[in-house]
Amino acid sequence: ENTMTTTQTLLVPLHKLSLSPVNVRKTGGTRIDDLAAMIDAQGLLHRLTVVPSATAKPGCFEVVAGNRRLKALRLLVTKKKLDKSEPIECLLVSTESATAASLSENIGREAMHPADQFLAFQALIAEGKSIPDVAASFGVSELTVSRRMKLAQVSPRLFEQYRKDKMTLEQLMQFTLTDDHEKQESVWKSSPDWKRSPQHLRAQLTEDEISATDPLVVFVGIDAYKSAGGNVRTDLFTDDGEGFVTDAALLNELATAKLGAIADPYRTAGWKWVEARPRCDYSDLAAFRRMPRGCRDPSDTERLNLDTLDKAIAAANQEIEAAQDNYSEDGDEDLYKALDTAENAREEFMQTLTTWTPEQLAMAGVMVTIDSQGKAQAHEGLVRAEDQKALQRVSQGKALAKGDTEAVKSEHSERLTRALTAHRNAAIQALLVKRPEVALVVLVHAMVLQSFEMYRCSFTAEPLQVRANTVAAAQRSAAPDIDLSAAGITFNQSWATWEGLLPKDSSALFSWLLALPALELQELLTLCIAASVNTMAGRDVKGLPGQALATVLGLNMADWWQPTAEGYLKHVSKAQIIAAVSAAKSADAAKLLPKKSKAELVAAAETALRDTRWLPAVLKS
Repeated sequence: ENTMTTTQTLLVPLHKLSLSPVNVRKTGGTRIDDLAAMIDAQGLLHRLTVVPSATAKPGCFEVVAGNRRLKALRLLVTKKKLDKSEPIECLLVSTESATAASLSENIGREAMHPADQFLAFQALIAEGKSIPDVAASFGVSELTVSRRMKLAQVSPRLFEQYRKDKMTLEQLMQFTLTDDHEKQESVWKSSPDWKRSPQHLRAQLTEDEISATDPLVVFVGIDAYKSAGGNVRTDLFTDDGEGFVTDAALLNELATAKLGAIADPYRTAGWKWVEARPRCDYSDLAAFRRMPRGCRDPSDTERLNLDTLDKAIAAANQEIEAAQDNYSEDGDEDLYKALDTAENAREEFMQTLTTWTPEQLAMAGVMVTIDSQGKAQAHEGLVRAEDQKALQRVSQGKALAKGDTEAVKSEHSERLTRALTAHRNAAIQALLVKRPEVALVVLVHAMVLQSFEMYRCSFTAEPLQVRANTVAAAQRSAAPDIDLSAAGITFNQSWATWEGLLPKDSSALFSWLLALPALELQELLTLCIAASVNTMAGRDVKGLPGQALATVLGLNMADWWQPTAEGYLKHVSKAQIIAAVSAAKSADAAKLLPKKSKAELVAAAETALRDTRWLPAVLKS
């Protein structure tokens, strides 16, 4: 016998209804606020299924199907929108059939497809209801109603694709960027499956516009662009601070004018040429040769000082050579400190002689452009192709005249130099992760150097290890604090995200990669390339590896590194610490530093240098 056929409809005061443990739905039941709003606006459209209370109290019942509705009714009581004695329509079933009744209601219910919901909202508006009315009736925000209305207005053909689950909600949202159904359908039809990611669709639909997050827009400023008569288009799915600039010509005009004002001081400084260019990528800069700053001739007094410093360095090196028989892993600490002190003193002295010489100004120029963060950036000392031969002749002549074949000495010890360049390498990796187009150039560059015969006899400091030998362990060894740095945290977050997505079984990896959309595959390639970049160096290296890569990424180590006690100050001399504070703050600030122990000096300098963006020379390049 079917016990569920023995049922009875009755009205039960709300306060005499309780939740039943028999209800088969043990999870879910969220968004009570939304349901309460709908019941408040439309009444209880579906009755509750109940059985007599197990407590045997007269007139009391337990709800075996409709617990969420009961919670919503109680919420209305707490909001004083419903009386606790309000009679609620219920369907009474026997205790024996309680589980079956609860299971039938939950299994028999099928969730509405979101597409049907969007069209239903549209129908309600067409019937004359306002957006606030619909929002109140269904317990959602007015923005949610507006967004669903916008989705319902996408091309019917594309909307049908979404209804048939041949398009995701994220893809459908991109088509709200334009009301032109013909363009919507054309973009979808012309895009192969692998190029239908939301990002690709968005790019095609807005190909004639510029994102508000573009560096050019950030540099000019949305307010300045609007004040000049420019229009910014937003849509219902655009977050604050986003949107699209529609007048690219006006934007470029404003950017050029603003850059021109920034470039004016360089024009009066004597450079051969100065150019303000809003867009300047790696290929543009690669057309120039970058000239290092020159060095003026020292005066007679300065030359005597330089001779004294050179003698001190030679004496320190002789003492180290004499102690070779007692060589230990770290060497004789006192001897190396003496050498560091002498070399640092010479380096500081040489810095006072560096300048752009009249000869350099006559053959080089300045490119004032916008970096990836939307900030003005000046590339000084660029030599055009037609001037490079003249530069080479001048450089060779100077080298022959001076016999200058000796590498410039590093300002730091081998160990500290490797630690600092490890931080520089981590910063390059963190920046490169966001620039797949640059990563591809790095990869191709490395492959071409190793593949073409013409390059095999030349040495180029190549930052990428093409066999994807990741340098994480080497970085941690050189700089134990690397994972706590801004660059380390940024890169590790990207790494962990992909690590969680990749299949655990290596035999499944190839098939998984084949199915990956092209944009995501490019992102994964970029991550692997970044992890293999190695620009770490010791103190004897002539010029840091990866200089061109650092330039195109807009690397500024002040964004990624600070001179902390453990990471830097404990490992340099007192004189270097005082010089750093003097350069970062002022000579007067340096005079206030403690004169006694190294520990006191380090602690005070760490505080003084915090947020000053001071960098040692090895991190400035």
